[in-house]
Amino acid sequence: MTDFKFIHGTQFQNLPFILKDETIYKSSDVENAKHIVKDFGGSKYVYGNIVFEDININLFNSGHYFLIVIDDKIMRDQKIIFNTQWLGFPLMDENTSNDSLDKFSELLDNNEKWSHDKKYAFSIWLNPLDSKKLENKKISLIKSIILKKLQNATYFSTHEILFTNEINVELYVPKAIFSNFILYSKSIKTHFFVKMIDKFVKKYKKKHPNFTLNYIESFEFVINKLIFEK
Repeated sequence: MTDFKFIHGTQFQNLPFILKDETIYKSSDVENAKHIVKDFGGSKYVYGNIVFEDININLFNSGHYFLIVIDDKIMRDQKIIFNTQWLGFPLMDENTSNDSLDKFSELLDNNEKWSHDKKYAFSIWLNPLDSKKLENKKISLIKSIILKKLQNATYFSTHEILFTNEINVELYVPKAIFSNFILYSKSIKTHFFVKMIDKFVKKYKKKHPNFTLNYIESFEFVINKLIFEK
């Protein structure tokens, strides 16, 4: 099984508050006065993508210029939902999804392009109680779906990940990736937040020295190595 992790794209202004609270909250739990910009997607989930070590991505096709990397060990802690479309809620319940896995696999065996037909709109639920065999089947299916959709879509748009609970940063977030592009902004407010980020990262690293914030120069830079390096 190819190594995989999850990513959460957010506004860079949120990082100081995420590090301070050591938590990525669902939007419903975010106070406007505390978190500067609410994340896309609604109120019931934390949103993201799944990434595989052998499928190259960069910030351009990830859809973000600031990413938080989430370790796959989070699957032991909460249910995670894979959607074939970005809608902000599960496309089907867990039991229906589990009963339909073979049918989903059959869609990959035909020669049709992936389309917006309703038969291609479904969810795959990753449950901490899944057997290892079932988990591997689901992850393999997810990877195959992404590869097929990449034939005519950007990586970000191939799927949506819904985390059903808030995310413990200390346990599951080893690093973040940040585009240097923002450093060239002429906005005074932007530069204030960049300095604020630097301050909070230094403070956080005193308690969690293994955390890293990686700056990259180009949106086209392949970030897989940064995501997966130990």
